[in-house]
Amino acid sequence: MGETGKANIDQALVHAQKLFALCEAIGSDIVCLTVLNPDASKFEHAFLMDGALSVTRAATPTGAQTFCQQVIDSAEPLIVPDMSKHPKEKCCPMMVAEGYAAYAGAPIFRGQKCIGAAEAISNVARIWNKDDILLLTGMANLVSGEIAQAEKLVELRSKQ
Repeated sequence: MGETGKANIDQALVHAQKLFALCEAIGSDIVCLTVLNPDASKFEHAFLMDGALSVTRAATPTGAQTFCQQVIDSAEPLIVPDMSKHPKEKCCPMMVAEGYAAYAGAPIFRGQKCIGAAEAISNVARIWNKDDILLLTGMANLVSGEIAQAEKLVELRSKQ
């Protein structure tokens, strides 16, 4: 993995405690930070589930029918309060197979390009309220800023 990809996932890990707080504040079962790897062929995930932080590097191919791909493609938040009422062709098959019922995602940017999503996932259908979305968007913005700082640091080091 290149320096940029390592910077992406390392910065996601820096936010582990914030993920714990976000999960508790929103009341979701899972919170996740998903970013594209450097060649944009797969996603890297850092997620909090069942009180434990887990990192999966390059596990999900891009272009797959996933909610994180939909957030990246639109560069807009995606709110799915009840997957059973969401159009099947727009549902993430992996989440349906795992039995998850609700999803909310906010875009993570590198410059002007959307490269990932801060996500909340629930085992039960739920209405995501305005505060939930603001917290999720705030986390996405924080990660976007951290990625920009990490890339500047890599650039400065390469000039030394």
